[in-house]
Amino acid sequence: MWFFYVQAEFASRSIPYNFIYYNFMRTIRNFLLKSRLSFHFYRKMLVVMAILAALISMMGTPFVAVMLIKIVLIGLLLLSYEYVEKSDNLVFYKNFGITPIFLFVFCVFTDGILSLIIFKTVRGLI
Repeated sequence: MWFFYVQAEFASRSIPYNFIYYNFMRTIRNFLLKSRLSFHFYRKMLVVMAILAALISMMGTPFVAVMLIKIVLIGLLLLSYEYVEKSDNLVFYKNFGITPIFLFVFCVFTDGILSLIIFKTVRGLI
């Protein structure tokens, strides 16, 4: 079987193409696992954030204000998980290499998409 080699500048030796492909696929697999576990954390507050987005959107608040309010609430929630007696709940995620920063960014991103959908739907109904 013939392998294609890619010249690497470091260590002046060649690296097999399948090694690069394997590392890329492993990175994708790890990201998907972390995303799935982060959604496991976010689903606890999914309904509350959806209701909050609908209520704030009905008041006529701009989308930027909705997102700022939700970012502050998610940040306060993560701080309570990190520094209050619930810190044992984050050990599960830390064992898989998920930092609280990644959880925060994932929650804000997912909540932003959810809020945008709810915001456009509510504004379309009014």
